[in-house]
Amino acid sequence: MPLDTLQAAKRLQEDDTFSPEQAERIAEILSDMDVVSATAEDLQEMETRLSQRLDRAGDERSTLKEQLTDRFEARIAQLERRLLVAGVPTIAAIVAILNYLMG
Repeated sequence: MPLDTLQAAKRLQEDDTFSPEQAERIAEILSDMDVVSATAEDLQEMETRLSQRLDRAGDERSTLKEQLTDRFEARIAQLERRLLVAGVPTIAAIVAILNYLMG
């Protein structure tokens, strides 16, 4: 909404706060500034959009967490299988060596 410079200048002159020249100059400066105002409706729309974005981000985070959890669990299971496959012969070899040394 554009600034009404005439109205602004009049209000600045109320109660002899500013001289007419000062009030006009201040109003001009304010008019030159790219002042953007937002209505309550604008703010409500922005809040709704932000809320929707946050909801989507939360959903994406949950999906990513599930995917990572699945990948980590699969990797852990794979490592456990490797350990089991490699571990049994290793333990058997250690037991055989100990039996040989002790007996």
